Amino acid sequence: MKNAKMMNRILCVCLLVLMIVTCVACGTGSEPVTNYTGAENWAFYAEGSGDADLFFICPTVDMGTNGNYNMSLDDEVTKANFVGATRMELGIYDANATVYVPYYRQVSFPVYSMTREQAEPYFLIAYADVKAAFEAYLKQCDESRPLILAGFSQGGGNGHSPVERFRQ
Repeated sequence: MKNAKMMNRILCVCLLVLMIVTCVACGTGSEPVTNYTGAENWAFYAEGSGDADLFFICPTVDMGTNGNYNMSLDDEVTKANFVGATRMELGIYDANATVYVPYYRQVSFPVYSMTREQAEPYFLIAYADVKAAFEAYLKQCDESRPLILAGFSQGGGNGHSPVERFRQ
């Protein structure tokens, strides 16, 4: 029964991932990853009381106007934009899901004008944070609950890689 629940969960995640736009290849960054054991690095942590868990990865909100290529987790203005963008996306889920949304060092808009080789290190930093957050979520989750993995834009691409590793 436990294997059937896990397989259902994996299938659900895989189906959702197929609907998400993928924008970055799998990889790992060399920068230290963000710590997701505390609530300070989560925009939403276990909020709501739906029948499923939603792990949502926010779209790009950092404009890079400070010359940065990854979002600073100390930038309160950008974090507020992050929460605002996330709230716009959560409307279709929040009545049915308990919501988990990690802050992550997403790439800023200027990275999209770089060559793939130039952009890769910045995408790897973003991916490393999403992966760490997903692993932190998995350590505490109730495996009997369905999981919805969703993301938009950059969040969709960064959501694909943890699922691939989770399946392995």
